[in-house]
Amino acid sequence: MSKGEIRIQNRSIFKDDESFQVRRAVLVRFMNLGTSRVWLDDQIVIDPGQAFVEADQSGIGLTHRYSVVFQTISSPPDTDPPALNSGNNLKVRIMKRIGDA
Repeated sequence: MSKGEIRIQNRSIFKDDESFQVRRAVLVRFMNLGTSRVWLDDQIVIDPGQAFVEADQSGIGLTHRYSVVFQTISSPPDTDPPALNSGNNLKVRIMKRIGDA
């Protein structure tokens, strides 16, 4: 596994984004903190309060353009800030080696 210091970047997504891109990420964590469902790349469903992680800890890292689409839920869960907020709220933590940040 590669060694070296990690830099963490935080992003927030509040509307559909067909081209959210990460480059050379060691780990990417998508956390749905809203009351809408999130579709990632038309394959992965992230329900409110759930998270999804992708990682490449031993290679050169992940480079990918994600499609992020929010979908309204007919019976959304109750909000409970800061755990869940009303509407669309996807938090993304991107971890990269310092040399790749």
